[in-house]
Amino acid sequence: MYKRGDAAVLAVEKKVYAQEWCFVSGQISVAEVELLSRAFFVELLRSRDADEIYERLSKTRYRSIVPSPRDVEDLSALVEGFFKNEVSALQPYVPDQTIIDFFFFPEEIRKLRERLLDTASSERNQIPAIVEEFCLRVPGNFWNFFADVCSSYLRKASSGAATRREFSLFLDSVALGALSFGWAEALPEGTIRDAVRQYARYRLVSVVARALQTGATGEQIVSSLTATPVCRALPKDWEQRLCAPGGLRQAQPSGKLEVPLLGIFGIESREEIKSPGVLERIADDAATEILIGSKHYAFGPEKVFNYLWAIGIQNKNLRLCVGSVLGKLPADIIEDKLRREFV
Repeated sequence: MYKRGDAAVLAVEKKVYAQEWCFVSGQISVAEVELLSRAFFVELLRSRDADEIYERLSKTRYRSIVPSPRDVEDLSALVEGFFKNEVSALQPYVPDQTIIDFFFFPEEIRKLRERLLDTASSERNQIPAIVEEFCLRVPGNFWNFFADVCSSYLRKASSGAATRREFSLFLDSVALGALSFGWAEALPEGTIRDAVRQYARYRLVSVVARALQTGATGEQIVSSLTATPVCRALPKDWEQRLCAPGGLRQAQPSGKLEVPLLGIFGIESREEIKSPGVLERIADDAATEILIGSKHYAFGPEKVFNYLWAIGIQNKNLRLCVGSVLGKLPADIIEDKLRREFV
């Protein structure tokens, strides 16, 4: 039964919650004013050269990392530093460090892949321990819950029986499993958790699509995915549907995939799969669509998460636009490839 005293406790908790998130939310309210709109990226695509790109960037917060037109060619690396600085600047003021750690996770994945995919034969016996160490850093009981699933495959990889392509797919699947079953569980419930789970689902499809484009067979994909935590979230018949005779066709000369992968992996969509790159954009947009539901929250973890997510998407759009201008690609075609932004 509801008691009057409960309301008083709840009021105190809400006040403390607001105070904890108030300062960092105020910082973000100031910073998010300078997030870049779609109109900016459309204009950037119309730049003729590095000088015009620099001129446009000099009117944004990126002027601090692009001090001259010569630096435009290094933008891809520079924006990574910009993002790390944004995360690090907020870190001391965020009450829930899980949010901050989540945005450092992609760098952890990159380091893991670099460390393991080129492991010398004499050092392969270290693979199981390295993967276990990585998984233990994932929030929650992630590794203990899935150790039995992964261990046999790791022994196979350490013996050299797994091809580089198969092992790469395995590592991608472990990372996506960590998002779905580790980070999503640890992050605040609501739009953040829902967005991370949806992002992982779509990214799994793009990972499989890319594996198919590079020549992986359905059997190789099944072998790698079933050894990882992410397979627990897939439809029961996904292996049969992926490997069914006539159900899997390799990429056509145009580069477009004719496989209904979204359906195979349990995602309802009317959109046809064109390429892994398109699926990666869809994954970002699907998460953004969910996060926008908390766009107008005045304070709280959503405020921080949404801002850092927005910076990450903004950086992807910047890299796409600058690379396209320097590569002399048609602006109209590239415009359709832009991620959805928060502005």
